Amino acid sequence: MKVIEIRQELKAALSPLEAVVLDVLVRGNGMRTKEAHKLVKRKRKVALTSVAVILDRLYSKGLVERKVESCRGGYRYIYFASGSPSKFKEHMLESAVNKLIQRFGSTATTYFNERFGRHARMFDMGCMVGTCLLGFLQSRDGLMVTLGALFLAVVALLQLKRSDLSVRKKTAWIYTTFFSVLFPLVYFTLSVPCAGMLACQAKTVFKALPIALLGSIVLGYLVSPLLYRRMLKARELGDGEIAGMVSLYSSRLGMRQPKVLLVDDQKPVAFSTAGLQPTIFVSVGLLELLTKKEAEAVLLHELSHLKNSNQLFKFSSLLVKRLVPVFSINEIRADLENEELKADRFAVQVQGTGRHLASAKKKFDAFHSFDRETRCGFS
Repeated sequence: MKVIEIRQELKAALSPLEAVVLDVLVRGNGMRTKEAHKLVKRKRKVALTSVAVILDRLYSKGLVERKVESCRGGYRYIYFASGSPSKFKEHMLESAVNKLIQRFGSTATTYFNERFGRHARMFDMGCMVGTCLLGFLQSRDGLMVTLGALFLAVVALLQLKRSDLSVRKKTAWIYTTFFSVLFPLVYFTLSVPCAGMLACQAKTVFKALPIALLGSIVLGYLVSPLLYRRMLKARELGDGEIAGMVSLYSSRLGMRQPKVLLVDDQKPVAFSTAGLQPTIFVSVGLLELLTKKEAEAVLLHELSHLKNSNQLFKFSSLLVKRLVPVFSINEIRADLENEELKADRFAVQVQGTGRHLASAKKKFDAFHSFDRETRCGFS
């Protein structure tokens, strides 16, 4: 099937802007985001960030392909129209199934379970685990361990509400929350073979304590940054302007030079992690959308976090929010916002102007705002 035929076949399933962008790519032979934007502007008034959003969405639907190309000043994407609509059809099928489940609820789920069986087997497995957990909570030791961990979590959360605590102390209480979540899970796993024997259960407590403690530290400090790298499929940047900026300012600040990893994503992304090796993540989309000075401002912002050891607190706060849904303390949010403002002020101080940082933030907001609006059906 030819590309031009695919375009006509799938046009009805695309938004107007998606159809225009795809049409531009079909008529070209590979083009950068800015080149696509220039051609799309001839047909309708649209921002560069909007075209970047649409290109990323077409890529996720399998209608376009892309490759990373190194260039002066960083990296960029080259987009090509895809000759195969198979991934897009899978995307449309998945979307249709999700809509059916949302609309018809258990009726649709029951139908798919009977038709395919896989979900039914997963449900049975979940029931088995649920039965074991219920039995654990009904036992005296299981109930005591769970209540003790819950009490510790409440104490930790109350301590985190205190505005007079330093960031370091709040970080310690965050890890206490990790421990309160992990300990019952570790104890439950280790106590299954005990079958009610008191001596065995007593030994299990002493085994579970160091494992949960070590797990809290590993989870929060060592493993998670590595998982970020794997999940984002990030790769280390070679020599170039971005790596050069980080090296220069790290030396001036007298801090350990962090690694700079490139994230294969059209969305403008920039964040940093501490761990054993300080690391700054930047996406291809960020390097495409921002000017050199804007990218420098973003890097200075992240270097400030690493210099002041804020990333451990910031990262741990975000992680514990995932593990403990009730973790929504205003004081913690205020601390995080304060750290962001400090990092902003540092970038402005080094550059001598806030213009570049403000411009970068404006582009970030424009990209994500357009992405949200068009996902809701306003494109």
